Amino acid sequence: MSNQNENPSTEVINSEEEKGANVSFFKKMGNFFKIIGVAIYHFFKNPTVLYILRRIGSSLITLFLVATVVFLLLRIIPKENYLNIDAMNKMSSEAAKEVYRQTIYKKFGFDKPLIVQLAYFWRDIIPVIPHRYCLEYKFVDNTFSEMICKPGESKVFWMYLGQSQILEKNKTIWAILGSKMPISFGISIISTLITYIIGYPLGVMMAKNKGKLVDKLGNGYIILSLALPSLVFYCIIWLLFMKMGLGATFSPSEKNYAVLIGPIFAMVFLSVPGQAMWVRRFMVDEGDADYVKFARSKGLSENRIMFTHVLRNAAVPLVRNFPAAFVGSIIGSYYAESVWSIPGTGRLLITAMNAQKPDNELVQGLTIVYAAISMIAFLLGDIVTVFADPRIKLTK
Repeated sequence: MSNQNENPSTEVINSEEEKGANVSFFKKMGNFFKIIGVAIYHFFKNPTVLYILRRIGSSLITLFLVATVVFLLLRIIPKENYLNIDAMNKMSSEAAKEVYRQTIYKKFGFDKPLIVQLAYFWRDIIPVIPHRYCLEYKFVDNTFSEMICKPGESKVFWMYLGQSQILEKNKTIWAILGSKMPISFGISIISTLITYIIGYPLGVMMAKNKGKLVDKLGNGYIILSLALPSLVFYCIIWLLFMKMGLGATFSPSEKNYAVLIGPIFAMVFLSVPGQAMWVRRFMVDEGDADYVKFARSKGLSENRIMFTHVLRNAAVPLVRNFPAAFVGSIIGSYYAESVWSIPGTGRLLITAMNAQKPDNELVQGLTIVYAAISMIAFLLGDIVTVFADPRIKLTK
């Protein structure tokens, strides 16, 4: 009997303990989410974070407007430019040509009002909902009465920028950039790194020895690089390297990377003077500041003043160009790739525009990509500047 009387009380105690444990658990979870909420609140309250978010928002709006303007401008061009004339000329009958023509027009939405075409274009470039696109069509049979999507050529894209119709037949913009960007980026990033490695010390030496032999030689180098036309210089370097056996056309399949020494040398030679000129200018301007005079009055050595104080402050305006230089390396160099016939992205946009018949979709896609790269570079430049100098505020 005693055991039977104790069981209910034991159950009540266990129930109370479980309730207490549950209350404690929910209390801990509430405190946890409260801490997370406070952290998020303070994070978004930070002026720098708010500035970055506003800049991202304004950049997206600008990119959206740029894409819209490019789309509308290209729609002014006759729609016949979207046809592959070479493919049409190989067709055996006028009926086949007409079916092909109407299929392509339907693909680009020319059978719909302009506002509907624009709405489809916005849907394609905004990576929110994936869509399936047909990259190549074929005739159903020999009657040429209908064209359907070629088996295996229907793919899903989150962001569809179109495909080349002229230069790279039926290849998507992403596929073209994926094959060409690594080449341009590799050449440009190496040239950029070497430029900074040589340009900064040269500018420092010129500023430190203002009016002396080193400064005069450096200024002569700068004037020479500004006076010499870039294309002429690239051609001269190409001829010199050709005589050394290093001027042949670059081919990724052959992996003849020695050919790239010429374009890298030419890009570095023309880029170093500009870098050195700005470093010298900012350091000379800082050299007359009050804090430099105060440091000299305290008896600090010129080397310590130059490298500890002057260079640190003079580098702030130059730091802003770092992201643009490295992000811009993706686009490549038009002159270098043209002279050395490098299959990169440097001359891709110009070639697409100057072709016998402009490659409209390629021009449209590249314009959007390059605009996005520019906006990212400017945004990163602002952020890097703040970290380089805490005195600079991006907000009021």
